[in-house]
Amino acid sequence: MRTEVIGFERLKEDYRDCPDFNDTYSLLTSRCERTTDDFLVENGYLFKAQKLCIPQTSLCEYLVWNYMQEV
Repeated sequence: MRTEVIGFERLKEDYRDCPDFNDTYSLLTSRCERTTDDFLVENGYLFKAQKLCIPQTSLCEYLVWNYMQEV
């Protein structure tokens, strides 16, 4: 089984515009080190403590909305 999320690749671009992750993402992608303060960039995606970071986008709003519907 395989899952493909349309537009998921866009997260890589959105990190640079996100006020929460811009500094960390820029720092990690502009030097040889891939980790800092429990953050990691893997294949262009930003993780903290092995959890995917979602920048402030409509995807983030949707995920929060969807989660709140289940609670």
